[in-house]
Amino acid sequence: MEVVFGIIALSFFSCAQHAKDAQVTIPTIHEGRGLNNIVVGRVNRDSLKYIFSIPYDSVVYGRYSIAIHYPQLGAYFYYLRDDVSKEIFSMSFDTNFTGLTSKGFDIHKMTAADMIKIYGKPRWQMLESAKMLFAHYDSLGIYFAVTPNNIPEPDFYANVTEDDPVGDSLAQQKEQEYYSRIYAPSGIVEIIIGVPGTNF
Repeated sequence: MEVVFGIIALSFFSCAQHAKDAQVTIPTIHEGRGLNNIVVGRVNRDSLKYIFSIPYDSVVYGRYSIAIHYPQLGAYFYYLRDDVSKEIFSMSFDTNFTGLTSKGFDIHKMTAADMIKIYGKPRWQMLESAKMLFAHYDSLGIYFAVTPNNIPEPDFYANVTEDDPVGDSLAQQKEQEYYSRIYAPSGIVEIIIGVPGTNF
């Protein structure tokens, strides 16, 4: 009887440990910090080779930065071209990413509406050069990218005169509310993180 109990107990603890290990290994994006134990500002291009023993691509972004891209992980790690240390200053994750943010956002199952419920109202910015709409949470160090639709936007600033701070502020508010409403059902195509309060 003691032997049977011992086997059951051993099986239980083995399963519990396996479940605990599985929880630890779930890829988790920590807003403004990094991915699991890979921290922005504490790793560089060369150290990534020791962390991930899988194929990667290098993506050049003009004269500004280069990304180490791991397609299997859906992860990009950015360093500045002119930085001799090749220190990682930002990370991004596309729809191949299989983890969550530390606040529970899932890029596969959730929409911009879920993002707003979890993180609050963002600061929206349309970046025409990238053909992408970004929801900024600057104080947290995280952005969410949405593919713009082809619907022409209203001209929020049509009736705003040059020196009209009140009108400008109201137009900005309408623009932000418009993006939150129109893009609420949209899926997120990329999550970007960096040090809070920096222009990453």
